[in-house]
Amino acid sequence: MLGADFLYNHAVGLPFVLKDAELRRDAETLNVTAARAKRDSVPGGLTVDQWIAANPGKTIGSFGLISDSIFMGRRPDLNRLRLRDGRFTKYKGMQISLRSSEGSLWRLKNVGYAVSYALARGESTNGQGRVEFMDNALDNHRPNNPIYFGPSDLDFNHMFSVSSCFTIPGGFRFNSF
Repeated sequence: MLGADFLYNHAVGLPFVLKDAELRRDAETLNVTAARAKRDSVPGGLTVDQWIAANPGKTIGSFGLISDSIFMGRRPDLNRLRLRDGRFTKYKGMQISLRSSEGSLWRLKNVGYAVSYALARGESTNGQGRVEFMDNALDNHRPNNPIYFGPSDLDFNHMFSVSSCFTIPGGFRFNSF
């Protein structure tokens, strides 16, 4: 039996991309005075380059500049306001399959096979790997920026599969994929 299917799905709402409405980690809300004070408190008179060279294994992350006292957000009294913001997913796919009806071949019974090919495209906002989980926003200033829409980990352009099944004397059933 030969079969063909075409599926087109354009969904709104997945993946849930978290929009940082408070702009907590945005350069717009950087407290420059607090950042400089924090930067100067760590190296003890050395320059940043000298301190990193003198402390192998340490990085710029050791300075602790990513904090709510450095990037204060629009309202410093709020810790972190994150809103779920619906984005988009799109899936287009064509599948063609050839399946046999079960029969007998030599001493094998219930012989069957299936061969299928799918040409598909799966895209989503942020192209994230696990579309069922929330991901961070990439552009708080321009929602639905087309730059961030692209292939996700569910994007399988070419899929070819072959399977067979049969029963041997004694009643044991084998299935391969």
